[in-house]
Amino acid sequence: GKDASIDMLYSLGIVNGKSDTHFDPEGTLTREEAATVITRAAEQFAFINAKGSISYKDNSSISSWAEYYVRWVSETGLMTGTDENKFDPQAYYTVEQAITTVNRLFNYLQ
Repeated sequence: GKDASIDMLYSLGIVNGKSDTHFDPEGTLTREEAATVITRAAEQFAFINAKGSISYKDNSSISSWAEYYVRWVSETGLMTGTDENKFDPQAYYTVEQAITTVNRLFNYLQ
């Protein structure tokens, strides 16, 4: 059955579909999509303001819509770069990374 929590996250603007007509509940998240979800979730509980710049070697591969979110999770340390000072925005967000990030978010919001 459908998980009602998805409806709640969608109504809060924390998660969106892959397009206007396709949600893709079995799909994967990229690291930049994960940064977006984490930032939007944090905005429900705290004032969010990313003011610095990001200095990853692969800045140019971060989608323009995701730059603010990547900057915020990077500034707060909720998500960190991968090897060689890269954010690797198009890589899949792993279960291990999700567990680490959610734990950091929980601690950040306390």
